[in-house]
Amino acid sequence: MFFCVLCKGEIEAGRARRGGVTCGPNCAREYSRLKRQFSAQSKCRLCGRRFRTRKPVGAFRERVGA
Repeated sequence: MFFCVLCKGEIEAGRARRGGVTCGPNCAREYSRLKRQFSAQSKCRLCGRRFRTRKPVGAFRERVGA
């Protein structure tokens, strides 16, 4: 017996056998949206490159001597 990762409902046997983690198409769509949203916080949706990490402004001023 397996349960959906979103709504905690029971997953059908055939769907679980194929490796499904959601109970139906509505939960699958929502789960995909959540995964996409989480991924968008760390890498570009179009090219897949990770975002640059910004350095604090104080470190730049110390290097320049301002």
